[in-house]
Amino acid sequence: MAVHITDDALTGGMLMFMRNTTARDWILRYIEMRHDINDPIEVLRIAQTADYIDQNSNVTVTGKLLFEFGMYDGVHKNNQHQFT
Repeated sequence: MAVHITDDALTGGMLMFMRNTTARDWILRYIEMRHDINDPIEVLRIAQTADYIDQNSNVTVTGKLLFEFGMYDGVHKNNQHQFT
């Protein structure tokens, strides 16, 4: 039995990979800034302890939620109008 990979499957897989990579990078930068840590090993340890990233460095469901809510919150804050 042959397996046929369609362009849609490749595109979908690539988009998911890019989204996970973006989420992982954002989570690690968030932890680094939030805790003022410059050690990448410590940042990764905190992300894994908090269950944002698994042992294979894949973003977990909790990490995806943090990324999605964090990105929304950042956009929301940037769009707020300030009255003078």
